[in-house]
Amino acid sequence: MEKKIDRNFVNLESHQLVWLASQHGHNSVSVETLRQIIDYTKLFEDADACEEYMKTSSEITTFLMISDGMNHEILSRIHNIKQVFRVYIHDTSSEENNNECLAKYPKVKLASKDVQLLLVTLTEDVKTFLKQNKSILISNNNLNSLPEQQVTHGDSLSWWSVFLDFLLYYLPYPKKDCLKKLVTAMKKYYTGNSAELRNVEEFENNYRMEDAIK
Repeated sequence: MEKKIDRNFVNLESHQLVWLASQHGHNSVSVETLRQIIDYTKLFEDADACEEYMKTSSEITTFLMISDGMNHEILSRIHNIKQVFRVYIHDTSSEENNNECLAKYPKVKLASKDVQLLLVTLTEDVKTFLKQNKSILISNNNLNSLPEQQVTHGDSLSWWSVFLDFLLYYLPYPKKDCLKKLVTAMKKYYTGNSAELRNVEEFENNYRMEDAIK
């Protein structure tokens, strides 16, 4: 029987976006837009549920966006969670309040009324994170050059082991069917994310067995 990947419980990425906001706040940006930046995106309207989820996501680096003034009730509770990597606050209050928040919580990268500016900043930070994460997986020699706030070697390998477990569980033998099953599974998993689907199609069209390990 073919095993299906439930996106509600399975994250195949090394990172995720968690957005805490009211329903009105979530309506300001589409999920499709967010998934172009970080494919695995979780939306929460309740601060307690959001906090509990992040505490259970111990192997996933989290980019957190907070809207509608909810930063006041959750920041002090989640700021010290190791996997919370960057925080972005969409806040229409005074600039003085935003500056105070930036000074008090080092993980807060930006507090702004402009949601598009927040998304641009998030996009750039994700690119930097992925570049560093890739270098860690390729070579341990880069570890000493990374700032303490960056993802750790152990974090990267924890996520990598989870991904390998996925491959073993969802893609059983016979080997001749593995590529087909992988491509089919990835197309289903990334439904709605045009950028990732293009990557899957490129892999499907260009993959050669002799290139699997370099």
